[in-house]
Amino acid sequence: MNKKMIKFKISAPGEIILSGEHTVMFGKHFVVAGLDLRTNLEFCELSDEQTNIRIEFQDYEKDVPLQEVQYLFFRLIRENLFSDQVNLLKKVDSFIDVNNMWEKPEEKISLQMFFFLLFIIIYDMEHEVKPFRLRVSTEIPFGDCFGSSTSFAVCLAACFLRWKRLQSGDYIRFNEQDLQKIEHYTKSCENIMVYSTFKPLDAKVCIYGSINKCISNNYQSCSIEGTINLTTGMKILLIDTHRLQSDKYSIYLQMLELKYFRPSYFNSILNDLEKIATRIFNDLYNINNNIKDPDAYSNLQRDIKRNQQMLSRYDLSYFEFDIITCLGGGFNLSGKLTGFGGRYVYFLLPPRITQEEIKRITNFFSYRRCSYKIATIGCDGVRIDI
Repeated sequence: MNKKMIKFKISAPGEIILSGEHTVMFGKHFVVAGLDLRTNLEFCELSDEQTNIRIEFQDYEKDVPLQEVQYLFFRLIRENLFSDQVNLLKKVDSFIDVNNMWEKPEEKISLQMFFFLLFIIIYDMEHEVKPFRLRVSTEIPFGDCFGSSTSFAVCLAACFLRWKRLQSGDYIRFNEQDLQKIEHYTKSCENIMVYSTFKPLDAKVCIYGSINKCISNNYQSCSIEGTINLTTGMKILLIDTHRLQSDKYSIYLQMLELKYFRPSYFNSILNDLEKIATRIFNDLYNINNNIKDPDAYSNLQRDIKRNQQMLSRYDLSYFEFDIITCLGGGFNLSGKLTGFGGRYVYFLLPPRITQEEIKRITNFFSYRRCSYKIATIGCDGVRIDI
């Protein structure tokens, strides 16, 4: 009698920093939200007679011999590398290179995450590697400060955890303990692979979603000091300026130069940006809790506009971003650049905006050859999809 093959789907959101990205590494408050552009994962067990693991990432497809994966797994156990994750990743990296499994850098990063998380979760839960097919697609622009790599890692960690749980018996949905484990595995993966000033926070946003006011404690951790679970989703319009900001390290060095050579001016910048981030979070809280307040959305628009004006004044923005925000002003929308090195401007749309109004706005930007995306902020975190 054939066994029933385990199949399921999982998705995780991206993330967007609404305010405060330039002050994160200096211990100031910032506002970050789950973004309902999602990474989507489909998992399916294969029969025991299959000899490969099937991997499909966007435009990448690969059949990996199961025997080779199993051999590497048992070698990692023999060499006691699960307590030495730096060298574990080196072995994974070598395995990927020796088998000529990648052509593009992003493919290699994805494969590193895939095998790293597969091995440590199977090891922790004392299971064996069996044949399966895994397909991942994403709605998140790669490398544009929307948490694409973190969302991908969360999906993988959630997938392998759910698979192992289902192999042990009935398992309906993630509980709080599961979410904490997913966070632990995601942090382990990203801390060893990707340098970022606030990666530990990214994991929480892609796991739990919502809108969060946070403060960085150091380069390795952040604290969430306030959370808004929106009663109704708030739509966001993302306009691609096709102009990358300077890379995040250049901006960081720019801030450091101000800190050491113009300390009074630097502290003034930090304080101003922190105040506006706090105000934007409070505006969103008021919109969520005072739906009938006619001034709540106007206050939010005012503060987003002030935030972008500050960035321009402090030479932390670019002409292309300012032009897009001015164009949005023609529709009574206030915009601001996204993230720390990205190329998009965001506009938070009115709570009761109609589809006809959205179409009129997007047609305007399309006519000017500006590509765009419509999404929702404050969305669900990682979830099991039907």
